[in-house]
Order: sequence, then structure tokens, then C-alpha cells
Amino acid sequence: MKDLQRWKTSSGLDLASSVERVMATTDYESRADREVTLEELDDILDQIAASSSFSSASLPERVTTKHGRSIRADNLLSKVFRVLQSSETKWMIRIISNNYSPARVPETLVISRFHFLLPDLNPSCCGAPRQPGYPAYAHPASGGYLR
Repeated sequence: MKDLQRWKTSSGLDLASSVERVMATTDYESRADREVTLEELDDILDQIAASSSFSSASLPERVTTKHGRSIRADNLLSKVFRVLQSSETKWMIRIISNNYSPARVPETLVISRFHFLLPDLNPSCCGAPRQPGYPAYAHPASGGYLR
């Protein structure tokens, strides 16, 4: 539970990544030998949305007609989470929460993958203070200098 609560700190992890880390310890275990189809997932999300006051008036009627009674959201989602692998769960959480921002990659990480000294050699692209009147980067073909 402590690992799951880490997303609330400024460690850089979001909720989806924290859930992925916790679930990754069980990825080697067999998952109920079935897959979740998009239709099943859409149906589950419809059932959850039907209980919201922000949903259209026709959605609760349609869900009640199809399923009869309502099922708690946590019960519906737990069925899905038991089947999905950790990386699939992470992206499902991001899709549901409509938050893809953790997919951004820091410049220094990308540059350091090419060569470990690049962030130090080219600080202009990695948030170093800019000098007034000088461009952060001038293309060598234009006679400029890399700052």
C-alpha cells in the first residue's frame, strides 16, 4: 500500500505508474486465462458512467435494461484489473483519467541516452539560464554558435 501511495508525492510517478509498479510483481502469474475485449470494457465503463449525474438520461435506462441491477464501480473494475497485465492497467488508468502527461519524456533523459556528457556539453537545451541577446541555439550552417 505504501508503494501505491507514492504517487501523491513529488517523486515523478503518477497514479497509473504507481499501480503498474505494484502490479508488476504479479505479472508472471497466470491471469484468469481470458482477455478483455473492447466491447466488454466499453460496457463496464457505461455501467460506471450510468451512476453519474453528469451522464445523459438515456444511459442509466439502457444499462438498467441490459443488466437489470447496478454493480459497484470497484467490483466492475476489479474484474478487469485481475485480467490485465501491469502495463495494460497503467494505460487503462491513463485513458479513464484522461491524463497522458506522464508520457512526456524529459530532454535531459533523451540527450543523456545518446551520450552521458551531452547534457553538460549542451546545457542550452536542458533548461540552462539564457543570456539576453543570444539565441539558445544557432544552427552551425548559419554561422552561429552552440551555447
